Amino acid sequence: MIPFIIHMGKSVLFSEGHGESIQGRIFGPITTLYEILKKFHYRFSYSGEIRLNRQTLRHYDLLVIYCPTSSFTQREISDIQSFISLGGRLLLIGTPNNPLASAVPARLMRVITKFIGNFMHIPNIAGKVADCLNDLSRKFGIFFVSDWIRGGENYFSPSSESGYGNPPTRFRIPIITHFESHPIFKKIPRFYYQGCSLALTKEAKPLAYSDPDTRPPKAIVMATAQFGEGYVFATGSPLMFSDYYVPELGIRCPFHAQLALNIFTWLTRKGRYEPSYEKPSLNEKVCPLCGYRNSRTQYFCEKCGNAI
Repeated sequence: MIPFIIHMGKSVLFSEGHGESIQGRIFGPITTLYEILKKFHYRFSYSGEIRLNRQTLRHYDLLVIYCPTSSFTQREISDIQSFISLGGRLLLIGTPNNPLASAVPARLMRVITKFIGNFMHIPNIAGKVADCLNDLSRKFGIFFVSDWIRGGENYFSPSSESGYGNPPTRFRIPIITHFESHPIFKKIPRFYYQGCSLALTKEAKPLAYSDPDTRPPKAIVMATAQFGEGYVFATGSPLMFSDYYVPELGIRCPFHAQLALNIFTWLTRKGRYEPSYEKPSLNEKVCPLCGYRNSRTQYFCEKCGNAI
């Protein structure tokens, strides 16, 4: 049951009533994400099986929807739109379509899943996740494509890192280094992206892309949209938020941990984002997100955790 109290500070509601995977059935738990955010005074609640509505949402700064597999009602979608238009924030997280999905018959896939585990279960939910998210995300000009971005020459693969040779193209994880100018990428030189691509209309803005030689080329991997007084952030990879069994792809990767914290920090900041142009003293570093004055020796903001 959701606690119906007005939280002060950064309060986050995780949607649970639409088959979301936040408990780690498929991608691993998000325990480390919780621990990181708790250090910066985030408060968490979970919707359970209760349908999302205006009365519930108005008590929170941020709504997180993590790989849903059952549809939102039109009433829920309308109430989420109202929540965002009044200054609420929405984080949408999709999932990739396993590259083996088209090559393995459904009956054989069920057998493989039984003996190998949840990784092989991804193709069974990818299409559902895209459909469920798109019912909502299209209201903001964002569409999740049911695909899997394959790396080009600049890639990471657990098999190649372990000395097993050059992996097949379908298992090359793109390394993302092309970013728009945005505070979430402060001190983020790169990150690994095992996920799907995004398609946008003019209402949304792309934030990060894959390389020109990936498949598909120059795929959008992160995007944002302003809706009324609020913001929507979307990405097609759940792994960077989770304790995935491959450390480099999950939140145990330092770049992913900082990127996840930057995303939450930016989304939960009150009001519209305005970069600070105030010149700090020689012994200070001003955080571009929260404006806190840190000592010159700090690399991360002592108040919000953003890289500075």
